[in-house]
Amino acid sequence: MKNALSLRCQGIPFKTALLLFMAMLCLCICQAQQKKLDSLLKAFNTHTAEDSTRLDILNNLAQVYSSTDPEKGVQVADKAIHLATLLNDKKRLASGYNYKATNLSSLGEDSAALSFYNKALAVHMEAGNKLGMGSVMFNSGIIYFNMGNYDEAFNLYRQALKIFEQLNDRSRVAAVYNSLGINYMYLSDYPAAMENYLDALKVFEELGNREKVAMVLQNLGLVNRHLSNPEKSLDYYKKALAIFKETDDRKGMADALGNMGTIYDETGNQTEALKYYGEALTLSESIGNKKGIASNLANLAIVYNAQANYPQAYQYLQKAAAMYREMGDIQNLAIVLDETGTLYRQCTAADLKTMGIPATQRYAKALENHRQALELFKQTGSLTSQMLALENISLTYEKQGSYTQALEAYKQANSLRDSIHNDEKNKQIARRELEFEYEKKQAVASAEHEKKQAIAAAEIKQQKTVRNAGIGSAVLLLICAIAGYVLYKRKRDAVEQQKEADFKVQVADTEMKALRSQMNPHFIFNSLNSISDYMLKNDIKAADAYLTKFAKVMRMILENSEQKEISLADDLRALELYMQLESQRLNKKFTYEIIVDEDIDEESTLIPPLILQPFVENSIWHGLSQKNGDGKITIHIQRDGDMLNCVVEDNGIGRQKSPAVAEAGSGKKSLGMKITNARIDIINKIKKSSAAVHLSDLTEGMRIEVKLPLEVSY
Repeated sequence: MKNALSLRCQGIPFKTALLLFMAMLCLCICQAQQKKLDSLLKAFNTHTAEDSTRLDILNNLAQVYSSTDPEKGVQVADKAIHLATLLNDKKRLASGYNYKATNLSSLGEDSAALSFYNKALAVHMEAGNKLGMGSVMFNSGIIYFNMGNYDEAFNLYRQALKIFEQLNDRSRVAAVYNSLGINYMYLSDYPAAMENYLDALKVFEELGNREKVAMVLQNLGLVNRHLSNPEKSLDYYKKALAIFKETDDRKGMADALGNMGTIYDETGNQTEALKYYGEALTLSESIGNKKGIASNLANLAIVYNAQANYPQAYQYLQKAAAMYREMGDIQNLAIVLDETGTLYRQCTAADLKTMGIPATQRYAKALENHRQALELFKQTGSLTSQMLALENISLTYEKQGSYTQALEAYKQANSLRDSIHNDEKNKQIARRELEFEYEKKQAVASAEHEKKQAIAAAEIKQQKTVRNAGIGSAVLLLICAIAGYVLYKRKRDAVEQQKEADFKVQVADTEMKALRSQMNPHFIFNSLNSISDYMLKNDIKAADAYLTKFAKVMRMILENSEQKEISLADDLRALELYMQLESQRLNKKFTYEIIVDEDIDEESTLIPPLILQPFVENSIWHGLSQKNGDGKITIHIQRDGDMLNCVVEDNGIGRQKSPAVAEAGSGKKSLGMKITNARIDIINKIKKSSAAVHLSDLTEGMRIEVKLPLEVSY
């Protein structure tokens, strides 16, 4: 397993560094089982002749040892290579090279492993063995991934995938999907990672391969961790651990335990985290897995760092850094360096003295480690890791009193955060646009095709009518009538399809406009200004709290906008978070209250996402922000027969006194109102309902009622 580590920023978990399951899914390898090992050892002791049968036994033993005792596996592979050379058996010689490389990789000897994979590839290419070529390319891709060379890993994976697809080898195709998912995960492309993992899981489940199902379950657990769903993530890890125990796969067990330790750490249960990391370390040491040892040492250090046990954390970080340097693993080395910088920034002067570091060099040493980490993260291309390193640099400058440099580093980190979110959203929007364009073109093409078919059919019928004119005028009239009806029906169908395509385009356009209105640039700009203002005032606690809420509300808007309908509970959570931010920014100028009638189940009731947000925004900016005195927004969700009545009331200055009335009088109409009405029209067309929006003036303030068809999920 490639058990990457977690990053911390001033005691707050920013654990987006990647704890990936890199089980060596070499395509020539199966998971070890004690029964199989015993059988092979018995056969080895019984069959003493130096022939191809004994050579097969040696290769199979080397294969099994790769996941239980890789040091012994290297020794057995050397014997296989020697015997294959004596027998001049090229095919089995390539297998010996391959299994030696696999065991070397399990020991963390990646460069040596790569040289033996290259030897195996040369033999397979000479023999024209496509399966062997694809397997070695795939295994070499894993080595390059371990070394942080993701571009070369992608290149080799895709070459292997092409070969396996030609051979129709489903198991190996699924294996490549899984490793592609891991590569995408390290580059923070979570949608692509999830897509590849699910493709792999589907095939492995169909094939009944429980060991590899466990591997993909690990990776799905990681995706859910990145999506802030720790309970589901932990459930995936527990399922994987159960399978590893059944198959006596100690390496897999260590990986699962380490991943579970990270979940407990992130959810604040550090005692459990230390327990699971310790168990994982013991298992990794028992099989000599250097990657696992280094990973668990570093994860233990992170927990000790959070507990202010700095001497113990420092000791483990130094050991882990030395091991990662030896293995050439720049991604995890960078994470350890970044965590070491955090330790220098946070620990006491007494702790620094025990480490042999003068207290006056605290911030210089911290910045040195953070900058080294940042440069290594740039080499791997991980935007998320670069962002976290820059945040740590900003915090260190701030502690040092270098506020200008702190602000500059913070701005760079924030720019990367926007880039990560924008890149992902742009890809999703581009995919949607392509889908809509495709559907529209298909409808037009289908209409043209059917029209041509109708004309051709009419011509044929007309020719037949001419040839058979003697049959009688009655038959002629009948044929003409049928031809006319067919033409009419086909033309009508073509028109209907065109209308349907246009309607889909209208839906897409409305959704995009709704998203743009919900991600109001003024709101984003004002929020960032507020964060910057807190930073300049040295109110880091307020800045951090505001930034956390702002990031969460932006993520919720992006995620919810992808759905046609979401639960009422999710929508109200996003709306409440938005009101908290605006209230904080306006110095608590208004309060709010959300009331949901008892006969409404918030979790199962479905509504279009963020349909109330534009009205709440209007209440804040056109009603409450200009009011003298305290303001209040009340949101009341009621059931009215088969309709859901959503009411937004405020005690602001009302429409008559608002400057927005002047704009309305000049012929302009609220953009949010126009988009919401368009969404309501689409809902009515799709569901044949009577959804509507009603605005009314109160003695003090306004009341908006949004009536929607009641939808419940079961």
